[in-house]
Amino acid sequence: IMTWARNRCPHVRFVVENPSSGCLKDMPLMKKLVEGLKPVNIFYCAFGRDEMKPTTIWTNDENLAAILSERRTQCRHSNHSAQVQGDSSKYDFCATPIMLAREIARYINLSMLLERRQYSSMHAEI
Repeated sequence: IMTWARNRCPHVRFVVENPSSGCLKDMPLMKKLVEGLKPVNIFYCAFGRDEMKPTTIWTNDENLAAILSERRTQCRHSNHSAQVQGDSSKYDFCATPIMLAREIARYINLSMLLERRQYSSMHAEI
């Protein structure tokens, strides 16, 4: 799907999330998929979650990568109230933090609006 989308719509943005310790990044298919994507290592606790959970966000949008890198790449907690290991029945560790999802969605929405405005103004001048 990503290859098709890249060829058909060069402006399409990709955002892929996977735990930093996960094996997905080492699989042959993923290695091919992430060509041209920038990895940004973040921590879920920087997005309001109780657990640290180091995670990699892969994106082809340099500005989004820079925004995430600027603010979210370090854990500033000395203690986390939840641990990913052990009894996870009380927590949904697989769920993407709402703050992270909102930040990515807000950025993509705003950048698409700006692109549409620039495209419209370019064609209005012609």
